Amino acid sequence: MKEWTSEQIKDFRISNGLIQKALGEMAGVSKITILQWERGERRPSKTAKILLSRIESDFNKEENKMPTLRTWKGKSEFKYEGNPLTEGTKIYYGKDGKYTYNICVDHYRHLINHFRGKRVPIGTAKDMAPENSVGAWLQGHVTQTALASYVGPILIRHGFAKQDGSDIEFY
Repeated sequence: MKEWTSEQIKDFRISNGLIQKALGEMAGVSKITILQWERGERRPSKTAKILLSRIESDFNKEENKMPTLRTWKGKSEFKYEGNPLTEGTKIYYGKDGKYTYNICVDHYRHLINHFRGKRVPIGTAKDMAPENSVGAWLQGHVTQTALASYVGPILIRHGFAKQDGSDIEFY
């Protein structure tokens, strides 16, 4: 069984673009526990080490290298590759992934920092995203292409936010 040192835990979390809260939820522990493991203040139990190894195994599976997600409203699917915090993402959308769009790490960081701790509309409208929505921010800072329907689920998958009806709530 893998030992899961503080460095290994932190490296795994960062390399997979996870925040402490997201890894904690996956491992069934609190964000504080993850922080303590990463600082070397506490060590994971045998059960926690097994869970961390399973999580790592899931992230290393080939099908997770380009996961398929549902769009914000769940009407269609899209794929993406990459990681919001380490390399940015390439989003494949449209019939058979006909269209692609790259979003860089800096755009994700600015978006996450801008909305941190807020609950806002996702803003998936193609032409007029609501003011102060993720869609409006993306259209003002990244591209006029309506990408919020894809970016929202990516942010949720990586633990930066959660869906709250038609809104997105950032941690």
